[in-house]
Amino acid sequence: MIFQCSHESSEGYAPPVLGNGDISIFVDYQGVQFQHDYFNIMPSVWWAGRRYDTPLRDLVPFGHFEQRISCGGEIISDPEVWTQTLNIEDAYVGCKCKYKRGIHIESEIFVHSDINLIGIKKKFHSLKELQYSFQYILAGPGEDYSPPKRMIFTSEPNIEDGSIDIEYEIDGQNLYKGIISILSDKSFISDIDKNVFSLQGSFSNEEVHYFILFVDNVEYEDYKRRASELKALVKNQGFDGLFDQHKKSWSTFWDRFYVNIPETKVQRSYYTSQYHLRTAMTKWSLPIAISNSHWYGKYFAFDEFFGFLGLLSSNHIELAKRVPEFRYQGLGKALDRSSKYFEGSDFKGGARYPWETVETGDEAAPSGFWLDHIFHISHVALEAWYYFLFSNDHNFLRDKGYPIIKACADFYLYQAVYKLSTGKTIIGKCTDLERLGVAVQNAYMTTCAAISALLTASKSAAILKVDAMEADRWYNVAHELLQSLPHDNKKYLPYPGCEEKSIAVLSGLFPYNVIDVHDEKQLEAIHDFCREESSYGNMYPVGKSICPWYASWKAVVFARLHDANRAVHSIRQAADSAGCFSELFEINEPGVIAIRPWFSTAEGTYIQGINEMLVQSTSDKIWIAPAVPFSWDDYSFKLACVGAIQIEVEVRNRKLSNLTLSVNLKEFQEKRTIIIPCYLVDKEKIRKDADILSVVEKDTCLELELLINKATVKIV
Repeated sequence: MIFQCSHESSEGYAPPVLGNGDISIFVDYQGVQFQHDYFNIMPSVWWAGRRYDTPLRDLVPFGHFEQRISCGGEIISDPEVWTQTLNIEDAYVGCKCKYKRGIHIESEIFVHSDINLIGIKKKFHSLKELQYSFQYILAGPGEDYSPPKRMIFTSEPNIEDGSIDIEYEIDGQNLYKGIISILSDKSFISDIDKNVFSLQGSFSNEEVHYFILFVDNVEYEDYKRRASELKALVKNQGFDGLFDQHKKSWSTFWDRFYVNIPETKVQRSYYTSQYHLRTAMTKWSLPIAISNSHWYGKYFAFDEFFGFLGLLSSNHIELAKRVPEFRYQGLGKALDRSSKYFEGSDFKGGARYPWETVETGDEAAPSGFWLDHIFHISHVALEAWYYFLFSNDHNFLRDKGYPIIKACADFYLYQAVYKLSTGKTIIGKCTDLERLGVAVQNAYMTTCAAISALLTASKSAAILKVDAMEADRWYNVAHELLQSLPHDNKKYLPYPGCEEKSIAVLSGLFPYNVIDVHDEKQLEAIHDFCREESSYGNMYPVGKSICPWYASWKAVVFARLHDANRAVHSIRQAADSAGCFSELFEINEPGVIAIRPWFSTAEGTYIQGINEMLVQSTSDKIWIAPAVPFSWDDYSFKLACVGAIQIEVEVRNRKLSNLTLSVNLKEFQEKRTIIIPCYLVDKEKIRKDADILSVVEKDTCLELELLINKATVKIV
């Protein structure tokens, strides 16, 4: 899938992102990184996990690359005409620029999926010879070209081929030592001017390839040797060989899933969102983006959950696993934060996970009332739980998942739950959604989060047959909290007496799934928010519409209510605010406010909304097309279901033409009830060789009880 922007359609333009989970770059329409502010983004090179030890733990900037063009002594700058494309299938950016004096330059740029390498192809077309300088500027974002703070470096040109090696040390979160190499497959005159490194040549009609390599001691003890190996690889493979490897690696990502729906705009943002989640998923977890413009690429336990779910339900099981693995690695520090002083005593404090985490597991949030959030602790528990559900990995649950879940549940039980003299059980004062202010007691969303963690702990203990007494207590306290949720007899409220509207009241269904879909107070709370969503539709008190994250949140909720019309309306709202490359912003209201394109929190929720319109599952049921509009005649998908099951569905002319379940486990024999809208099913096409135990027509659906006892079960 290819997305395009040009000089004629550049309103709201922000540069596309390229990345591999380590290196992340934004590339402008000239195929370089000129320093210009695009909605808080300054095109730069960022490297996940390489941070300073300052209070904000900001990422170390690794410079940017630019170009200088001249012809006949005249400096050539901005193009007269330009087109930029983002090819998400092969993960590269293409640019075509026409400059004055008849100069045309075409570019292709990619960040190698498996190597920390930026590959840049330039095709020059000029009637007269032009002088071209490719420049790597080792500086922080901005036009002053100041070198990154607390970095010392030395550089040395290679006289034989004109390449440049920059050896550096950074006094940061760790002592980073590494090498940056700038090289080409052509011989150049290299020039070094302080922290500006140039490869200079003259061209008229020629294709030239540039490469920037990054290697350091975080991954390689002998990083100098690794740098030499990679330079040799570049010379051996060349641009085309490396690009082919890169494309093959990306193809394995796309092969895991597909979604084809008759909503072009919606589908385009779906695939762009999938693309960015892949580029942003680091070795540790999923930040909002790998950039200082996006909260310094830190890991919010709250936000990462939404991208995690989107990846998990899209059948990227192993990629999503990185998130709970990261939280398991941070469990010790979360326990220390909660109750280290009482270690060895009878006091139980559970685990208090940071609001903004860095790779060491430490808290890195600046001082503010957001430090009083506690609902994100439930997200950590749910990440472990949902990974278990979708992977069916009992060893993970026993060894890593349950310790996380238990510690999170205990945090709520021992440090957040209060029994009032009135008999009510509530969650004490904390910060709920920030727009609701500080010191909120019995907040609906935080309470639902706590309920979810407690119930998850109880279910996990039952599966593992451990901690029976504690499991009973978690269960009982969760139900006491359910009875005390704030309401005005008609609807649930964000907190007792609250007069503001807030999307927080949707959280009982998503993300926490603790309220029955028929609960009248929940349904009225949802509709009450939606009636005034234009006034309360952003995370901050700004704007006049609903942000893509909140619109996607609604889509998941309406999908769970099996309300297809409202679900598709909500997902269209999110897609309507997308940028030039169908990317989702934190907020995008042209002419009013627009901030932070490439916003993974919205992207994950958006993906989840569409996935749940198409299929939903539990440990015993699978719903096919639970929230698909009747107007969709043709659609198909391959997604994941609970129980390590992959499902493929094709609908043609509103009739099911393919329904296949695949299981990735060697030993699997379980029953599932498959629930399908009656209008989709031609009973004569149900295969006789499928192990269907019963067929029941109930309300408007057909329920097939199925025994899954082989790797692939084809039902239709």
